[in-house]
Amino acid sequence: MGNRSTLTTLPAAIYAMSHGEFFDVARSALAFRTSARVFTMGLAMDCASYATPERLARIAREAEETVLGGAIDSPHPGVCDAPVWPRLGNDFRAPLLSDVPALFVSGTLDGRTPVSNAEEIAEGFTNHAHLVIEGASHGGDLFTSVPEIEEVVRRFVRGERIESRRIEGPAWSFTPPFQRSLEREMLAAVLRGGFEEAAARYRSLHDTYAGGYVYVFEEQTLNTLGYDLLRRGMTKPAVDLFRVNTVAIRTRSTRGTVSARAIWPPATRRRRCGRTRSRWR
Repeated sequence: MGNRSTLTTLPAAIYAMSHGEFFDVARSALAFRTSARVFTMGLAMDCASYATPERLARIAREAEETVLGGAIDSPHPGVCDAPVWPRLGNDFRAPLLSDVPALFVSGTLDGRTPVSNAEEIAEGFTNHAHLVIEGASHGGDLFTSVPEIEEVVRRFVRGERIESRRIEGPAWSFTPPFQRSLEREMLAAVLRGGFEEAAARYRSLHDTYAGGYVYVFEEQTLNTLGYDLLRRGMTKPAVDLFRVNTVAIRTRSTRGTVSARAIWPPATRRRRCGRTRSRWR
């Protein structure tokens, strides 16, 4: 939740999980948990500040209504139960009062330190300005995403008066967590139940995900998979997949795409190297 590369995949991941698909999230979690290092200083700081009983109760309550429950916070708060981490208690949460000039910089898409955090602390600073960057995440986005941010910071350092305001931040382009193919789903379906099950599985996936970011519905996917099966001598499932592709093309055409005839004219068959092949256009 703290960087742009992760956030760009979030809408597609939530969409997939809301339909019961956790494959992409599982791949991301595995990569993170097997490659990320544990920084004890960060853990010590998080566990020292911890949370009030009221906030912990709110976290537990809201977790029941979320897609991932409490897993999104892993390894917190459980890791903080170890006796090696000291607790600061609630006294350090008392409002901080100061007349020292302060510039708060927040991003509207910062999932780690949201705008509301700065607003709460800023109430105790009588001489402050709050710069909110629209569309900025955590880290570099807050300072380098648009040139105007640097200019405001320079003016603040020079002692000039800064007014609280919002700045239009970087543009976003959301992408799927991973480019996913239908091959895995369709191969399993056709080997398990032939044409009928593969066709039903395709229709189910298309009705659920067409127009979204989870699967790429392309004619070439099933076509290539079918030829791969032919090369392995698996003629029956290959032909079943070619038949599914006719269903796929008709299905896509009903969504306002090109007609089936324009995409796939009647296949002509010819002999090459002693093997029957379909010519697809």
